Amino acid sequence: MMLKKAEVKTPMLPSEEVDVPALGGKVRVQGLLLSARLSIFDDAEVRGKGFWHIARLLSATVVDADGDPIFSEAEWEMFGGEHLDEAMVLYAVCRRLNGMDSAGAKKN
Repeated sequence: MMLKKAEVKTPMLPSEEVDVPALGGKVRVQGLLLSARLSIFDDAEVRGKGFWHIARLLSATVVDADGDPIFSEAEWEMFGGEHLDEAMVLYAVCRRLNGMDSAGAKKN
């Protein structure tokens, strides 16, 4: 049986609140839109392996209460240099929410 548009749920990006003591409170890590996800994978093929994408992912997914990005890529680079553990926690949440690790791929 074919679906009707009215029967299909509106897609929602996954999100999760994360407490980041170095920032002084909670932030929201949200899923990426299709174009952003594809752009990351496209860049990965051009740039190859490495860690260049971490600050890019954080700048695109970590937002404040109003949905505005917390930091730019350059600011995440500096934050991660000072607070590596907290940056990596946020990165792990981002990867999971966007299906970039085995747990996220099974859950999403």
